Amino acid sequence: MAAAGCSRGVLIEAEHLRAWEALPRQEQQRLTVQGFARQRRLHAPTLAHYVQPDGQLSAAGVVVRNRAAGTPHTVLTANHIRDWQGMTQQARNAMTMEGFAGRHHLNATTFKNAVRQDGNLGPNGEALLFKAAGGSIAQSPMSTCSSGASERMVSRH
Repeated sequence: MAAAGCSRGVLIEAEHLRAWEALPRQEQQRLTVQGFARQRRLHAPTLAHYVQPDGQLSAAGVVVRNRAAGTPHTVLTANHIRDWQGMTQQARNAMTMEGFAGRHHLNATTFKNAVRQDGNLGPNGEALLFKAAGGSIAQSPMSTCSSGASERMVSRH
């Protein structure tokens, strides 16, 4: 899929942004971004991140609109997480997690499993930053929990 998404609606794809752009300016004003999002069951805050108040696409919207269909998602990196954490809360709220994922062509679910809206880390984000800092998480065949499951051994190189 070539787009940004949302857990509360349909993924915003290039075709949605092209459909918005194809509307005459008067129709955009009549319908509004909120109305267009409601009509197509899109996440309105993310669509608002892609469409400027004057109806033109934002830089992030242009990136999503121009992305070729079928382009594989970018692998989430520690730099993506640091970029998200480095934003102010106001900027994160305006961009939305879906908008950030779309802008960087990340899988939105993967991104949401790594970070939170407030910039805190999820378990996957903690593991990714730990690994990026040189740590490793390995299963120890000698150590088992009382349930019989292997316990994780954490080490730094």
